[in-house]
Amino acid sequence: MVGVLVRLAFHDAAGENGANGCIDWSTSAHNGLRPAVTQLDKVYAAHNFHALLSKADFWVLAANVAIEVATQGVVVPFQWGRTDALTCNDANLLPDPEGDHRHMHDVLSTRMGLTDQEVAALLGAHALGRMETSNSGFNGGWTTTQNVLDNSLYKIATKEPWFKRVNSRGFSEWVNADLPCNCNHSYCAQDLLFLNTDVSLFTDTTVGECNVFPGSNCTVDSPYRVYVDVYAANNTVWMRDFVDAMVRLCGVGY
Repeated sequence: MVGVLVRLAFHDAAGENGANGCIDWSTSAHNGLRPAVTQLDKVYAAHNFHALLSKADFWVLAANVAIEVATQGVVVPFQWGRTDALTCNDANLLPDPEGDHRHMHDVLSTRMGLTDQEVAALLGAHALGRMETSNSGFNGGWTTTQNVLDNSLYKIATKEPWFKRVNSRGFSEWVNADLPCNCNHSYCAQDLLFLNTDVSLFTDTTVGECNVFPGSNCTVDSPYRVYVDVYAANNTVWMRDFVDAMVRLCGVGY
C-alpha cells in the first residue's frame, strides 16, 4: 500500500492543474489507484477531515506518512492549502512509460516546472511497489525490496548489462539478467524490470538502435545520468533531494 499512496500523490500532482484531489478514471495511467482512493475516502469521511483539510491535502499527507514508514523515519514537510476539483481531464498528461528522457523533460519540466535534478530524484520512488499487468501492461518489480524506500533503484541502474525486449502486451521493457532475485515474492521468479523512462535516467535510448546497455548502440548518457551516479553512491544525498522534489511536486497548482 505504501507504494500506491506515493503513486497516487504523484498522479494527482501530474494531472490537470496539479494536486487537486481529482483523478480522471478514464485515463488508463491511473489504473490500480482506485482501491487506495476508496480506502482514503472512507477514512476522510469517517473522521470529518473535510472540516480540516481538502482531499488533495489528505492525499499528500497520506503519501508523506507512507514515505516516513518506508524510510523508517524520514519526514516530508507538509503544506496545506490545496483546493479540490470536482472534475478533471488527465488525458495525455502523465509520463508515457515507453517515453525517453526528452519526453520526461517535456512532461515534468516544461509542463510542470520541475528541474532535471528533481525529475531524477523523484523517479527513485519506483523502488517502492511493483508493476501489475492488469494495471499497466507490465509485470514485475524494480527492486526486490518493494516496501523499502532508499536509493536501490539507482544502484540497480548502474548494474550492467540491460536488455530491451517486448513483452506479451507489446510494450518495450528492460531487464537485467545479471541481477539475482533473492526474495520470496511470486514476481521474483521473473526478471526485475525497468521501464524505458527508468533506463532513460542513464542512457539516451533514442540514439541508434539502443537495445543493449552498455553496447555500441547505447553510447550517449542522458542528461539525468550525473544524478544517477551521485544517488547510487549516497542514499543520504538522494533522500534529501527526493524530499525536496516531493514538496515541489505536491505544490504544483497551488
